[in-house]
Amino acid sequence: MVRRSSSIRSALHALSIVVICIFLQVPVHAEPVLDRVLAGAAVTEMPGCSLIRVDFNFRVRYQSHFPGSNGRELRVSVRAIDDAAAASQNPVRRESLRPPIARHATIAAIEFDIDQQAGPTLSIYFRDPVYFKIGQRSNFTSIVIAVSGRKPSNGCSPELLAGAAEAPAEAENTRREVPSAAGKPTGQNLKRELSAENMATIAGAMKKAKAALAKKELTPAIQLLTKVLTYPEHKYSAEALELLGLARERKGQLAHAKAEYESYLVRYPEGNGAARVRQRLAGILTSRKTPNGQLRKAQRASAGPYGDVRKGTNWSISGSWSEFYFRDESFRTFRDSSLPPNPNEDPEDREVFQNELLSAFDLIAKWENPNHQSKIRFSGANEQGFDGDRENETSVASLFWETSLTNWDVLTRIGRQTRNTGGVLGRFDGGLLSWQQSEKIQLNGVIGSPVVSRKDDPFEDDVFFYGVSVDYKPFDSNLDTSWFFIDQRADGLVDRQAIGAEFRYFDETKTAFATVDYDIHFDELNTAIFSGSWAFPDKSVLALGADYRKSPSLFTTNSLQGQQLDNLRDLLGIFSEDEIRRIALDRTATSESATIGYSRPLNDMFQVNLDATWYNISSTNASAGVDAILSTGDEYFYSAQLLATNVIKQGDIFVAGARYADRANSDFYTIDLNTRYPVTRKLRLNPRVRLTYRENKFDDGDELAVLPSLRLNYDYTRTLSFEVEAGAKWSLREQGTVIDEENEFFIILGFRYDFHTDERGARKW
Repeated sequence: MVRRSSSIRSALHALSIVVICIFLQVPVHAEPVLDRVLAGAAVTEMPGCSLIRVDFNFRVRYQSHFPGSNGRELRVSVRAIDDAAAASQNPVRRESLRPPIARHATIAAIEFDIDQQAGPTLSIYFRDPVYFKIGQRSNFTSIVIAVSGRKPSNGCSPELLAGAAEAPAEAENTRREVPSAAGKPTGQNLKRELSAENMATIAGAMKKAKAALAKKELTPAIQLLTKVLTYPEHKYSAEALELLGLARERKGQLAHAKAEYESYLVRYPEGNGAARVRQRLAGILTSRKTPNGQLRKAQRASAGPYGDVRKGTNWSISGSWSEFYFRDESFRTFRDSSLPPNPNEDPEDREVFQNELLSAFDLIAKWENPNHQSKIRFSGANEQGFDGDRENETSVASLFWETSLTNWDVLTRIGRQTRNTGGVLGRFDGGLLSWQQSEKIQLNGVIGSPVVSRKDDPFEDDVFFYGVSVDYKPFDSNLDTSWFFIDQRADGLVDRQAIGAEFRYFDETKTAFATVDYDIHFDELNTAIFSGSWAFPDKSVLALGADYRKSPSLFTTNSLQGQQLDNLRDLLGIFSEDEIRRIALDRTATSESATIGYSRPLNDMFQVNLDATWYNISSTNASAGVDAILSTGDEYFYSAQLLATNVIKQGDIFVAGARYADRANSDFYTIDLNTRYPVTRKLRLNPRVRLTYRENKFDDGDELAVLPSLRLNYDYTRTLSFEVEAGAKWSLREQGTVIDEENEFFIILGFRYDFHTDERGARKW
């Protein structure tokens, strides 16, 4: 089999695993962390509020969270909007992030686990009980948690960050959003349009305020800038907020200046003045501390647009190193009551599924000054197998250099990266260029070669693409749109040629995402997706999703499946281009799904989650010596979970789940009991047991399985954590006179070490 066709089948296999995990949520063997689902985490501080942002490498939809408002552990249930993108990340396992420092919350750990009753779950562990609120960014790649500390706060809300401008996610969207109005980050404020008369008044006030600042007339300058900021968001808002902080700082109103600077960084963290504002804020915070010993020599100041800006460059290096050992083996016994016993037969069949050491390294280096912000990202792993037939494999998931020129509003990224917007379908080697032409328009260009596997060498296949896209924010600022064209060539032939659009809507209670991808070369609809959620006043959440896509995505190279040929050039020696295009269509199935989910808190202790999914994969046609594949038919999946907290001890969580799958060939039942118990502030136990039963529809076969497991997490320090998990699976399959009994055992043990240092000497190694 050629490498390309086997890679496509591997992608299909990965997609099927994700579909099973997301919809069926069946037990899955432990697998190593080979790729990253979580892109990073950051904290923005405000008075009385810490805004924690967790970024994903693909778009996700917020589903529900538990507990409702406070606790030591927060569980956020999410769903991948694009299952194919999730499959490319190979997310059948657990992973964690380095917890950032938050003033109002001491974060012990951030974890992502796909194998949970409520579906893929983001968990945030705090060392002490805190109050929180949950939201989602309008780019659908980030979840925001607003933490107010030990007391609730109406002013601490994820909306403060949910609509603000942002840095690109570590591995995907480069959209910079228009921030909300000054001091009033609400959907209603965003919808108001300013008249030409309003804008003329604002421009006049800005001109007078700058003149007053230049003459050191601080009181009238503060009055004028405050007036400018009473209007809904406009093109002068960021500059006015920065100048207001500067005017208050020069007047000696340091508390007010600090609040203005913090507000600026929340709303415009990647604005043109962000580096200046961070330096001024750091200067205020440093000046308010009691000196300890001799003061450092002041750095020389640069003129900057408004003066008082240091010339130095801020930098930081952070990352993680982990070592995990995985072992998974089973012992199987076959018995056939219709046959006499064979005394020479080995009664047990032993098989080792996994016996390896995984070493993973993740590094992010950043540096910035008032003119540019740059970053280098590396994420890679080494798998050392201890069996004779297992090779030592090294892989690179991400390796790119990124620079943003703040004065020009230009961003560039070169290297191995992931992008799931603008018509790009996941990881690729190449370059990205984005230009924020105005507040409403961003232009993007991309060129590169798709990466099927993280183990691929750069430009391994003779497959290249280029694409252009326009991000446009129309009159309704709660709506974002993207329009794209992309062209991909393989061995000189058109592999994919598509146009499409994305629509993203976001307000305080509703989110919606839709995308359409149409291949003009095949004259076929490749993808159509809708996903949305609606939060109600009683804190219940309704989530909806509908998905139509070619599976795998439609490419001319799909025609290589089942062929003993290396590339399309060789295939052209047998078939014409039109015949190859028809064969590619024959190899490509269509998958359709629809899902509905509902979550509702019953009280402070209990919450219920319900969801249902319909799924269907079409048949494929026989051609070019390859057999047809039958359709799965209509399959239905139902699940319910009851979650409880503070049952035995403050901060504990109990989850009881039940699932039923009505599949084409069988009925599948699951009961899942899961507990997270904080023994101490550093030690957490996670006992779990699952019972499954499968009954075949067309014969008398069935299977019963019991899967107990115990996981232990110990946070030795904030930067060093240990994990041990052991489990087993006992299963009994019966079909006619044959009895198949299997006993499987697995163990995972290892550690994760996080590190960070920056120009201030703040080392946490």
